[in-house]
Amino acid sequence: KDGHILIGGTSSRSVGFAHELQLEGTATTPHSISNISNRADAHASHIDFAKTRGASLGSINIVQDDDFLGHVIFRGSDGSNLNRQSARISGAVDGTPSSGNVPGRLEFYTEPSGGGSTTERARITSGGVFKMPDNGKIELGGSQSGTGDFQLYHSGSNGFFTSSTGFFRIANTTGGLFLDGSGVTIRSEAGDENYAIFNNDGSVELYHNNAKKFETTAYGIDVTGTTGTDGLAVSGISTFS
Repeated sequence: KDGHILIGGTSSRSVGFAHELQLEGTATTPHSISNISNRADAHASHIDFAKTRGASLGSINIVQDDDFLGHVIFRGSDGSNLNRQSARISGAVDGTPSSGNVPGRLEFYTEPSGGGSTTERARITSGGVFKMPDNGKIELGGSQSGTGDFQLYHSGSNGFFTSSTGFFRIANTTGGLFLDGSGVTIRSEAGDENYAIFNNDGSVELYHNNAKKFETTAYGIDVTGTTGTDGLAVSGISTFS
């Protein structure tokens, strides 16, 4: 009809916009599209999305960096139409194309609750890097519909690993463990009580009940309070007061 192929209906419906092929039905089955490959090798069925920069049939004009190459879009009725994109997976050019090479990336989008435009949540770059924007979280554990027990994210200024249940273990079973930083502080969950502070090019401080009791210095150590020991061995000259 008017250059469109309609299956299960007599008029084309706008699903975001008009489409060349439309399948619509009310039955429980069949209601999908299947593509079956029977062959005695490792290859299988596939769906291809392709794009050129040409303006006529048969064009082969080279694409450009950031050009979209194809979309898989999921839409739901909002009671008025089927235009809203609830989720989308997009393939795009990720670099400068040349003969024999068109670098690509995958982008993943969702629409937030309460409205707003579909927003990119994650991407896999042509270099194999998995990227998420600031405040985009990886959550593990807990229910799929709730907040994860373990979260990994970047706020835009700082990075966070947070765990809300049990203990949090960092382990390397085959080698050493390094914590790199201009300074390292170990403190309570609320951030209001220090346990230990490691200062770059400076002291190491140990605390008891948020009071500093031990500190390394340029000349040795500084201990606050009473020191209890089972024995003391002194080499060289020592002064006690």
